[in-house]
Amino acid sequence: MKKIILYAPGIYLFLYLLFIYLSPLKYHESDFDKNGFVSLFELFTSIDIQKEKVETDGKTCTVYVRLKDGLPLFERCEKLPKADLVIIDKSKQTLSLSKNGTIFKTYHIALGGNPKGHKQQEGDQKTPEGNYILDYKKADSAFYKAIHISYPNKKDIQNAQQHGVSPGGFIMIHGQKNGFGWLSFLTQKYNWTNGCIALTNEDMEEVWQSVKTPVPIKILP
Repeated sequence: MKKIILYAPGIYLFLYLLFIYLSPLKYHESDFDKNGFVSLFELFTSIDIQKEKVETDGKTCTVYVRLKDGLPLFERCEKLPKADLVIIDKSKQTLSLSKNGTIFKTYHIALGGNPKGHKQQEGDQKTPEGNYILDYKKADSAFYKAIHISYPNKKDIQNAQQHGVSPGGFIMIHGQKNGFGWLSFLTQKYNWTNGCIALTNEDMEEVWQSVKTPVPIKILP
């Protein structure tokens, strides 16, 4: 019994850290405002926490709020440059933001269920390859925000017509299905879209803030 009592705090901390690791919420002591609203102990004893996105002066801030009393825990802000090029590497499953020839942020992505090769027709679950334009944003998407890719171009349409098929379209960069963002720690391990490019909601928010349409997008095999 004495050993159990002795090890209880350590067991509790291990289980809580495991919960934090598996949770879509990620906490780091360095994220705390130096003036700090609460102590690290208070954070680790507060499970009922939600995240709220705030946009201020071009910055995207994540404010962590304790549900039981609305007390702010800490705020994490990041001001990203405006990207002048978005690069998708399908083989590495990455989306990179670039400015003046320098990549400044890279994210993991999920693709369609049949990702290899250039999109040929509607329903093939492939993501296009080549040079396109991110031409407009859609805030009221069925997913957490979306940015449209200018597929199909003239060549895509001609190729599809030669084969008597529809080239398809409405290819987007988007977040998670609305209401299921909390599952991204699992869904992003698989290629689950119909040919779109999927990010976690947190990553999509950063891309959304960094991309001012129209912006070129290069999609590599």
